[in-house]
Amino acid sequence: MRQASWLFGAISFGSGLILAHHGSTFFLLIGGSLLTIALLWLIWQGWKGKSRSALFIPVVFSALAGLSYGHYVEQGYHSFIQLDRQGILQQSQEQLGQRYGPYRFYGKLQEPFRWQGHRLEGRVLITHQQVGTKWNRLQEEILLRISGAESSLVLNIASWSAGSHFIFEASLETPPGPLYPHAFDYQQYLQNQSIFWIGFANASSLQFLESAASWTQLPAQLRTDLIQQLRQIYPSSIAAILQGVLLGDRSQLTAEWKEAYEVLGIAHLLAISGLHVGTLSFGFLTVLRWLGVTRERGILLVMLFLPFYAVVTGLGPSVVRATVMAELMWLALLLRRWYDAYNGLGIAMLLLLIWDPYLLYHPGFQFSFLITGGLLFFFAQTGGERKKTNQLIQLMLITFVAQLFAFPLQIYYFHQFSWLSGLANLLAVPAYTLIVIPLGFLTLLLSFLSLPLAMWLSHLVTIPLQLLDEQIHVLAQFHQWHPFWSPPSIPWILLYYLGLILLGLMWHYRVVLMKQALFVTIWCMLLVLLFPNPLRPHEIRVTFLNVGQGDATIIESREWTILIDAGGRGVQRGDQAEETSSFDAGRQRILPYLRSRGIQHLDYVILTHQDTDHIGGFPSIAEQVTIGHLFWNGMIGREGERSSGEQYLHEWFVQHPQHRHHIVQKVQRWQLQERMILTIFPPYPYAENDNDGSLAILLSVDDLHYLFTGDMGIAAESWLIKQALPANVNMLHVGHHGSKTSTSKEFIERLMPDWAIISASKGNPFGHPHSEVLEKLQQVEAQILRTDQNGTIIFQHFENGRVRINAMTLFETSLLDQKIRR
Repeated sequence: MRQASWLFGAISFGSGLILAHHGSTFFLLIGGSLLTIALLWLIWQGWKGKSRSALFIPVVFSALAGLSYGHYVEQGYHSFIQLDRQGILQQSQEQLGQRYGPYRFYGKLQEPFRWQGHRLEGRVLITHQQVGTKWNRLQEEILLRISGAESSLVLNIASWSAGSHFIFEASLETPPGPLYPHAFDYQQYLQNQSIFWIGFANASSLQFLESAASWTQLPAQLRTDLIQQLRQIYPSSIAAILQGVLLGDRSQLTAEWKEAYEVLGIAHLLAISGLHVGTLSFGFLTVLRWLGVTRERGILLVMLFLPFYAVVTGLGPSVVRATVMAELMWLALLLRRWYDAYNGLGIAMLLLLIWDPYLLYHPGFQFSFLITGGLLFFFAQTGGERKKTNQLIQLMLITFVAQLFAFPLQIYYFHQFSWLSGLANLLAVPAYTLIVIPLGFLTLLLSFLSLPLAMWLSHLVTIPLQLLDEQIHVLAQFHQWHPFWSPPSIPWILLYYLGLILLGLMWHYRVVLMKQALFVTIWCMLLVLLFPNPLRPHEIRVTFLNVGQGDATIIESREWTILIDAGGRGVQRGDQAEETSSFDAGRQRILPYLRSRGIQHLDYVILTHQDTDHIGGFPSIAEQVTIGHLFWNGMIGREGERSSGEQYLHEWFVQHPQHRHHIVQKVQRWQLQERMILTIFPPYPYAENDNDGSLAILLSVDDLHYLFTGDMGIAAESWLIKQALPANVNMLHVGHHGSKTSTSKEFIERLMPDWAIISASKGNPFGHPHSEVLEKLQQVEAQILRTDQNGTIIFQHFENGRVRINAMTLFETSLLDQKIRR
């Protein structure tokens, strides 16, 4: 390994950016650690005979430059849109955002609108905002969502091309934050792209002015045209894959397909990277040489083509990294100079961070540079030995090392790592490298010369890809081989990579095998012992998940995990989000939360009743986690008379006859552990509808009590309060999402809850929670928490009797502790 000053300069520059962005002690530690690693490496290089002053100066300069540049960028890290406080439609500290407006803007479409459910969505550059009678100039992107009753009008807007200028009126809303701790932070994701607002507009308010496409919109338009060409050549399912693989557009991939590839660790095949750039470069050069173009001119043409390809595919971090490194390699060949891949990686990193410092927090950036750097570190100096190694063994070693470097990021961001990932890569990488990518490009180019010939050749891609897809989906069904992981701490990740670097150095310098084995043993033991447990010792956690218009509660201790209800399926939320029939709370909300907690076994699942918004997500959950005992009310209609929720449950029972499920016909009580007692009450004996047939659950933790009533109506509640309930209930999960058909005054005054939790979606069409219910709760001085306003709500019970309440907009205070312990 040579001096690699560019690489360590880039690492130091990134450290300076981290310090400028966060400025807290914790992140000062991270940035300082990265800078220390770079300095220690350079000291070691210096003792090997390099000029120490020549090594230190660039690194220190880079760190200071990163700190200064990061501070400069931070100054402009905010929105420039003027908000008129008189025009606020809704202003409250709500997890799902604040809405302002409406406002009138002049904007330019940055990319063609895309369908998201029944509405359009696209990025719009606002160039002017109307304030009073004046149009103020500004430059700011927003994400614009368009809906409208007139389908012809919406379809016309969908046909607008990139570069279209138009005037529109929109309300602005802050993007939603994470739904629960360690969830995907959509707000931060958009803000890292300098998008601070989501605009909501009716199609009738858009006034088209002109289509003034400039050269900056040509790549986006070309990608759209190439996607249309792929759809003419291939079946829709294969075209959706190829437009992701070849052009970086994954918008048409099904959720199941993406999930299978992500779980098995082969989603990197869809990120345009070195594999794609290398295949395209050598293929293009081969064709040019076959046409009689000289080697030097061929290389120049490849160098001109690669940046254009990177722009067309969207300039993702991995494609820019691969393009810069390839350009430097081709330039070195032209100049007959030695190419240092480490410095190529460093230059690529530096250029990307100067272009957009917030890419440092992008998972794609981190995966791309860490895995590429890891492969270089382990294999760059063993090229001669690798040539003597069997190619299959080489592929296995490369796959193994790539997995080693990807593992911490995989479990940190996705909370899952498959033990079958290596096998999936061994199957998929050769297929994509030798067949899918080269033949995919070939058929795409041929289609412009002869569409019938391209369609005939497309079978050479379609058949292998379909066979591979079947194998991948079979592997994805082995859920026990894809364990869930709670996210590791930053110090644990640093320890992991430090050990990996030391192991690589021992391998390079041929340290005695026994010493390597001893080091690996100690290192692995430390990683296991120091891996953070998501629960403190003796902690009991009750989590009311935000699943939209539905219920789902998870109760955790180190010994037990309980799920009460499983959310809904279909159109579940109001004006906020997944307005498509494909919404599945089990797959999209509950399973991600279980992954983030490392929970792959549920000791008890309790389904209060069979309404879809309570059990719709159950089949998806049961596919991926094991279940000890299932409790339900036994109420399923006859064939042809079942509700959709009853049909879900019936089909699951038929497919899993061996599963232990229990119909609750009398009060059942379990002492789960010394501090926790679970009681399940049977359905109301005189229930005339599904809601009144809900099971009720009483959870007692220490001297505090939670009561869950499903969708019980007033009659069922009157029966329930005559049962063996405690004198007062500290936490009441309000029945039927706050509907006025539940939560009677008699019921509330009997229970006198300290806290009332309401599960409902923002803007739901049912008007939940009802104002009468809120008024009754306020009359008994119950503190109200709502998932539509506060997001996921968490109650943490500790061994000393202390309780902490954490919602997405609430933080621990002594007032909350005193209130709950009254």
